[in-house]
Amino acid sequence: MVGAAAAWALLYRLGRTWGATTAERERCLPGDELVSRATVVTDHAIDIDASAERIWPWLVQVGWGRGGWYTYRWVDALLFPANAPSAATIRPELQGLAVGDVVPDGPPESGCFFTVEEVERNRTLVLLSHTHLPRSS
Repeated sequence: MVGAAAAWALLYRLGRTWGATTAERERCLPGDELVSRATVVTDHAIDIDASAERIWPWLVQVGWGRGGWYTYRWVDALLFPANAPSAATIRPELQGLAVGDVVPDGPPESGCFFTVEEVERNRTLVLLSHTHLPRSS
């Protein structure tokens, strides 16, 4: 029982901090001011050996029914089987994301989405949601 609890705690922590260093988790980021008292904080990070200009076109097309979330395919298949695979190409029709736009987080009937709060090309994309999957009442 203690081993199971320890394993759960480790997986929970990894799920909330995947790839992020302590310094990255402690620094202020664009959008932090949008939520004054968060009940859950998740900080994920990854180093990509490419310039912001090369990464941006992939980032700006995220979303359900758009470019996807670039999650490991096995994760999507296990947790979100309705998700299509993430885009393998840059999609020109998805490159014009602006403040106020909606980025779906699930099929339209789910009512789950993000709103673009801030966008600075090649630097910042802040998405805010009050409707997360799985939806809770």
